[in-house]
Amino acid sequence: MINELQINRLVNSVEQLASRDETVIRRTSRRMALEWDDVTQVIDFLHSPYERGHWELRADWIGSSTLSVYLLGKLGTLSALDEVQDEIRLSGIGLRRRLPDEKHEELLRTTSRLSSINTLFQFSIELLDNGSTEVELEQEDEWIEKIDPAELKSTFPEAWNIFKQEILPNYIDSAIDDGFLQGKNGLSYILASPKDRVIDLISTSKSSLDPWERFYSALGYIQHASIQRVFAPDEALFKPYFAFVSAALPRLIDDERSYRTFAQSLDYYQANDFQHCISTLGLIAEDYLQRIYTTLLREPLASGMTLGQTIDRINSQIQDLYPSARQNLIALDSLYEKVNAANLGHSAELHSLLRDILSNIKDDRNYFSRRIEKIVKPQQRRQIFPKKILENLNEMLRWRNAASHNSRIPLGAHEADRTLFCLICLVDWWQGKINTLDWTRTKIEIVDVLILDARAET
Repeated sequence: MINELQINRLVNSVEQLASRDETVIRRTSRRMALEWDDVTQVIDFLHSPYERGHWELRADWIGSSTLSVYLLGKLGTLSALDEVQDEIRLSGIGLRRRLPDEKHEELLRTTSRLSSINTLFQFSIELLDNGSTEVELEQEDEWIEKIDPAELKSTFPEAWNIFKQEILPNYIDSAIDDGFLQGKNGLSYILASPKDRVIDLISTSKSSLDPWERFYSALGYIQHASIQRVFAPDEALFKPYFAFVSAALPRLIDDERSYRTFAQSLDYYQANDFQHCISTLGLIAEDYLQRIYTTLLREPLASGMTLGQTIDRINSQIQDLYPSARQNLIALDSLYEKVNAANLGHSAELHSLLRDILSNIKDDRNYFSRRIEKIVKPQQRRQIFPKKILENLNEMLRWRNAASHNSRIPLGAHEADRTLFCLICLVDWWQGKINTLDWTRTKIEIVDVLILDARAET
């Protein structure tokens, strides 16, 4: 009889063949219905990833699991492989060639497809408990109808109870096609799937990952599992950032036009086109900065301005709202007249004149000291953006320029993640100001409030 090693080799071989034939790029759904608690936790992470961190479940995936062997036996796949017992030493490729083509997808569905494994239990539990099910099976999963629910329950009672009690109540079957697992305790993002012989799930809460770890362990699919909280390094912290933005996008963006452009940038990210992804995010940033300029300064912004030019224009116009009072030098002509007319023989008059001279010299020295200080150390500029938003704008500008000018700076997923993070912070800050400021006040009064808020947040 075929052994576990050969099953794993066979699965790897069929998986490689399937990967070569796969031409469709999975697009991240932007219509996924999230529970309120999920949305709140995801948005908290998106706004403050360094403070919140995320939880990660990592484990090795075993294609020849207890459930895999059970299903392959029930479906006749093992019998088909046993017919080549005389060539038991065949490699994975050799076994694949002797396995009927119609069994290839069935093999992958039973050994390394989370959607099929979960659907098997969802379908079986509903059928056994209710006598019917509303689960609509895909053509590739029609083999599930051949599995006896009662026997499945008695064979895998622990996994059955975990799925029924801790996963099924909020399970969304369609979510997995978008790269997520939705269970009773919340949302988890699939960072790496069994196709890679590992499973890597990320969530904003540990309680979301626990049921999946115990469920797949009870079926024999995973080993060496660990659940850890991640704060660093940056690349690891931001790995799920785009996916979480995709899931929460309707709650993050309240503008239809920006929503569509955001969706385009997410598509670029899914296609690993990070240069166009960053450029598209830069366009959104330009749009929001133009809104900020027009809303605060009550005048149109010249068209065709770049992201950097728009930032500079906002800063310069804010400074122009507060002209500095001009200080003039004290004229010394009157002192010369007093010197010419003074009777230096009278000490009182001489003392008064000298005091005037010294006072004027003192004032002039103070004036020139301030002028020198301004040259050496420029006066602090009035700023409507808090320090963190300014830092985000500068970083976003750096990546946008690198993408637009085809510079030699390498642009990958992490640079796109960081650009998106900086943009989300800007959008969140401005949407908050739109909703909380008293817009019946004058232009200068509103700018004053923003400057005071910026200083308080620094």
